[in-house]
Amino acid sequence: MATMASTCVLVVLSIVNIVYGTSEQPDQGFFLAVTSPEVGRKASNIYVYAIQTDVRFDDGTFELSKETGLVSTSVKAGALIADGIQWGCYLDVGLPSRFAGTRFGRYTGDFTPDNGGSVETRYTFVRPKSKFLDTRGVYTVTAYPESEGSSKLAPIDPIGVVFSGCRSYRWCKGKKRLRNTGPRLALTSVEDGGLYTISRGSRSKQGWYVQILVIIASCPEGSAFTGGTCDTRECKNGGILRDLSSDCICTPFFGTSDCSCVVPAREDDLFTLADTRNGEELYCRDLPGGNGKCKGLLVCYGDNYGCKCTPGWYGNGCEQPCPKGRWGANCVLHCPSEEPDCSRFFGPSTNLRSNGCS
Repeated sequence: MATMASTCVLVVLSIVNIVYGTSEQPDQGFFLAVTSPEVGRKASNIYVYAIQTDVRFDDGTFELSKETGLVSTSVKAGALIADGIQWGCYLDVGLPSRFAGTRFGRYTGDFTPDNGGSVETRYTFVRPKSKFLDTRGVYTVTAYPESEGSSKLAPIDPIGVVFSGCRSYRWCKGKKRLRNTGPRLALTSVEDGGLYTISRGSRSKQGWYVQILVIIASCPEGSAFTGGTCDTRECKNGGILRDLSSDCICTPFFGTSDCSCVVPAREDDLFTLADTRNGEELYCRDLPGGNGKCKGLLVCYGDNYGCKCTPGWYGNGCEQPCPKGRWGANCVLHCPSEEPDCSRFFGPSTNLRSNGCS
C-alpha cells in the first residue's frame, strides 16, 4: 500500500497575530500527540495531532504521514481549532476494513513555515495491545554519555518487552536485522541510538510490532552544552534539557524557564496544553477524541524529551492513573515524604501559584 499523507495549511483566525507561550509557559514549538497510543484489532478511532505553539511562525503547512501506509478511506484530516486559533491539524484514523495492523507503527509530522524557517519534524507511535509485545509504556528512551565526550553510556535499563514465554522475537534497528537478541536489549554505547522495531516473526508483515526510539544526548544527564562545554543546568518537575541548548522542555501543565510552576494551577477539567499572551488556551478537552484530564494522551516533543504520557498517567495506553505516592509524566516522580498524597497531576502543593510559586 502507498504511503499515507495528509496536508493542511495553518491560518491564524483571530486578530492576535501568532500562537505562542506566555512568559510563564515557554514555547514548546512543534509537537505531536496521539490518543490512543495503544489499540487492539477492534478498537475505535485513534487521533494523531500536530500542534504548533512557536512564536517565530505566523502560518505554515503541516504534513502528517505514516511510512507503512493506511487504507485511505479510514483516514480523515481536519484543522485543530480552539479559542478562535488554529493550533494545527489532526488525523482521525478509523478501523480499516482489512489489515487492522496498518494503524500500528510510527507517525511522522512535518511543519514547514511560510516565512522561510527550517522544516521541523516530530514522531509519535501507535502500538498493538499484546501481552507478547508489552514494553510497559516505553515509547522513547533518552540515554546519556557517561562523561562529556565519552562514547560509553551512563547505566540505563535495557529496552524491550516483558518476557511472556515467547522466544520468537525479532529485532531490527532501522532496516538492519539484529542477531542473538531476546526480549531485552542492553544499551552501552552512543552508537546504540536509533529506532528499534520488535516483532513476533512473520506477524510483523501484518503490523504486529512495537517500536522504541533511543535518543542519545550530547551531554551527561543534568547538564547542557553551552559555550562549547557541558555545564550543569536543572529542569524541575520532570522537565528535560533540550540537546545542545540550556532551555528546558517542560512537561504539559508546567512552565517558567526551569519548569517550576503549574500553568494553570488547578485540578478541574481544564488541563492546558498551550496558551497565548491574549488568553487563548488549548485544553485536552478541545482535542477531537480527547478528554478533560488528558487521559490516554501520549505527547511527543522530540529532542531529548521524546514521548511521554501526560502528567498523572502511565502505561502502554497512557490510561492508568499514577499509583499512590507517584506523579508527573509517566508517573516517574515521587511525592515528598511530608506530602505522600500529593496530586498525581501537579505534584507537591508548593508547585501551585496560589502557594507562592509565580
